[in-house]
Order: sequence, then C-alpha cells, then structure tokens
Amino acid sequence: MYLKLINNSFFFSLKKIINELRLSFLPPLLIYLAAGTSGMTSIVGTFYVKEYLNLSASFIASLGFWITLPWALKMPIGHLVDLAWKKKKLLCSCWCISNIFKFFDYVWYYIC
Repeated sequence: MYLKLINNSFFFSLKKIINELRLSFLPPLLIYLAAGTSGMTSIVGTFYVKEYLNLSASFIASLGFWITLPWALKMPIGHLVDLAWKKKKLLCSCWCISNIFKFFDYVWYYIC
C-alpha cells in the first residue's frame, strides 16, 4: 500500500512537471544537453590524446586539474570582486599609487 502511494505521488509529480513546461524553457535545456554531450565526447578525446601522444593517465589528470583551475576559482573571485566593488574608488586609488611607486622603483633601478 505504501509503495503504491509512493509510485502514485511520483507519477503525479512527474506529470505536474511535464505540464508546467513551456516552449521558452527549450533553449536553456538544449544548452545543458550540449554541455553534457560535450563532456561525453571530451572523454573520448582524452583517451585518443593519451594513446596518440603516449601520455600517462596521471599526467592527463594533472593537466586537466590545472586547466580547469581558473574556472573553479572564477566564482569565489567574482564574489570577492562584487564585495569590493562598493569601494572601487579606494581600490582604483590604491592601484594608481602602487603603480606610481613601481614606476619610480624601475626608474631608480635603471638609473643607479
């Protein structure tokens, strides 16, 4: 009895979700589908590169780590930039002052 209730509620929820779909949801869903397909084909590409270039699996894994690191850090760094954006005048002035000091440091280095 309990299992039948779970099945009925699952199918009811699934039917409700399908009825609420709109045509405007199609482009984002297709983007997710393309990203998933790209992920599947990249696995095949990785094996091809591994065999063709005679690379070890650990090297390919470490290469993948270093390649995806900027994308992994994009969100936390973006959040910090958004937090600091309120004080952009202070940030820009500090940047200008530090560049002026760098310039004088380089000039002093090459003159002396």
